[in-house]
Amino acid sequence: MKNSITIFVLLLSLSNLFGINVPPQTYKELEKELRNSENVLIKFNDLKENQTRVIYGFKETLGEPTLFQATIGHNPLIEWETLSKNDAHFFDLPVEEILLSERFENTIYVLSKEGIFFSRDGGNFFQKSEMPKPKSVLEFQESVKEIENSLEFLNFDSNKYTNQIYDLPPDAPTVWDTILWDTTQVLLTNNVLPGGAYMHGRVAVGDSGLVHVITVKEDDLLRYFRSTDYGVTFELEVVLEDTIPGVYRIISTGDFVYVYAIESIFHPNPKLQLLVSPDKGANWNPVIEYSFATHSNISAIEDTVYDYQESPSQGGGFQAISYNSGQSFSPYSLIGGPFLASIQRPTISIGGNSILYFRTGSDSTVTSIYAYRSFNKGNNWLPQHLVTPIDIDTQFPHSWYDEGAFHLVQNGGGVVYNRSDDFGNTFTSHITLCSGIPDCHADVGQRVSSKGNNVFTLWQDEINYPEDRLMLRFSRDNGYNWSQPSLVSEIDPLFIGIDREISISVKDSLIYSVFTSIDGASGDIKLNLRRGFYHYGLFSSSHKSINYGLTPSNIAIDTSITITNQGNRNLEMNQFDFPPEFSSQSQLPITIQPDSSFTFDLSFNSSNLGFFNKTLFIHTSEPVVPIKEINVTGLIVVSVEEENNLIDGFQLSQNYPNPFNPTTLINYELPITNYENAKLTIFNILGEKVKEFDLLETKGSVVWNGTNSIGKQVSSGIYFYRLKSGESQLTKKMLLLR
Repeated sequence: MKNSITIFVLLLSLSNLFGINVPPQTYKELEKELRNSENVLIKFNDLKENQTRVIYGFKETLGEPTLFQATIGHNPLIEWETLSKNDAHFFDLPVEEILLSERFENTIYVLSKEGIFFSRDGGNFFQKSEMPKPKSVLEFQESVKEIENSLEFLNFDSNKYTNQIYDLPPDAPTVWDTILWDTTQVLLTNNVLPGGAYMHGRVAVGDSGLVHVITVKEDDLLRYFRSTDYGVTFELEVVLEDTIPGVYRIISTGDFVYVYAIESIFHPNPKLQLLVSPDKGANWNPVIEYSFATHSNISAIEDTVYDYQESPSQGGGFQAISYNSGQSFSPYSLIGGPFLASIQRPTISIGGNSILYFRTGSDSTVTSIYAYRSFNKGNNWLPQHLVTPIDIDTQFPHSWYDEGAFHLVQNGGGVVYNRSDDFGNTFTSHITLCSGIPDCHADVGQRVSSKGNNVFTLWQDEINYPEDRLMLRFSRDNGYNWSQPSLVSEIDPLFIGIDREISISVKDSLIYSVFTSIDGASGDIKLNLRRGFYHYGLFSSSHKSINYGLTPSNIAIDTSITITNQGNRNLEMNQFDFPPEFSSQSQLPITIQPDSSFTFDLSFNSSNLGFFNKTLFIHTSEPVVPIKEINVTGLIVVSVEEENNLIDGFQLSQNYPNPFNPTTLINYELPITNYENAKLTIFNILGEKVKEFDLLETKGSVVWNGTNSIGKQVSSGIYFYRLKSGESQLTKKMLLLR
């Protein structure tokens, strides 16, 4: 940026003068406190998540949170998560000691004046132990061992401590609330040893099928990927910059792509960086650098960029505007304050003349979500407005604007959703999308995106699942009604960790999600992209069976197959690929409207006796898997007339009894001169051989007891038995009822 940028100095100790506990904000401050701190903090490697984490506790309480945790990488700025007590409010007791379990993963113990609190889910919820308060650190350690052998520890259930919002929106478990997901693409792999590694990415969708992904990993290189075919394939990555450990945002607006990042702790003088492409990612301008305050973010529309910096030392949050795609900015102006603490990045959305600036905390607290609103493109700002639901401590806001609606998600032990339909004047009542729902837990870092009336929320779930997973709920009516929670990440036993740095973007009928997973076999970290369709035609049909009396002649047998569109857009069928025995007179292309069906006629003609198993291929407009397969099986048997023309003495009787259970008798007769290699074979309805009998007499009986060739009982259903000797054969049908 140009010289008009004010350089903020971090003087965070001021916050304590006003009664707010604030943990260290930068990596340098944290390293200093690790050597000599008045408070309690531990730094450790989370092997499951392949990250370095810090838990920080204040020894004194001022009515504010006293227990925080953060992930530590190469980012010079630290975002802190406030940890919760058992009533879904922040932990506000003085912290005397912190211990990690040596036996149980993700288990934390906190010693406070009220006793011992423990969490088995990484700090999402704490339970007060029944053990008396220990008098020393050594006694605290012994108490932990006793707790881990107690029933209260074994029966720990974070579900009972979820917040008390249970006004869940109606579920609509229909195909209209289904997303068709493509297979996961791995864009990047980080081959590292467990402990302290990291990688994350952001995605933005542009026009003309362009998908932009920006990512960083352990080598601190800022990589850019672009797809020009709606995310089907991605061009080779381009390294835009080095010493970059964190990418905060990527924005695609018109012809411009903006990337907002920060330099690494290994840089001698780390700064914030803005990278701009004026031609949809084809070329990039020189990097724009500027000093950072505490937490910051940007927003942009076309060539206008809005930069926001928070500076507790300067007493608030500040805005600077560029009208030339970031080449120069106006002087910073105050948008709200005084901000006496800053623990997380703000989120900003712009719609029409309105700008909404959401942050965690205000001039008197570091919890709850507050909105600062401007209705004239940032020229004036209204005082802070509390958006958080009453009696719930929320954090980590994320917002999105599209077509007249501002959407906001925040984390309060789950995903809490709000919406403004009047450009920020008022907000709807909150809706809890993930809390109080069986098998639904949300870690911090949830995201929201929208297109028209379609709203999507994305979050990481790491509690009630064998391994981590990525979840989503969406609304087709602008946030009034919501789908059931659905799985975004594919079920993969090797996903032992999914990073909370997740990203989502939608456009037209497509949704894109970027997330990082850890491979349980190799320990590799993978950057994944998954694409889904939320507007589509959905093909539905079933296996077709032709098992009535057909004759091996040139006379075609007419049948039909019904196709149903269970989607929410028209389904097109534009090509049939049939085996030579099949044909259809239906005229292509065929259009099937949603919730409708089409039946096309099918003709079958074959001169071969016996079973057949054929596959019909139908080319459709359905995304992900456009070519559909319909399996057609059947049996060609001789007619009465043709049976009369068989060699004398070649006979097959109907089995008796029929239906039968468990055995049936089959009589047969063979010509005296033609019974060598004669066999009686039993088939199931799919034409698969079940059992075979060698016939050594010209006339006799076969008893079938309903077992297959290895003596295992077969299931109820229709079966066929065929008598064959030389060129002659006869087939009949029987029914087994168990």
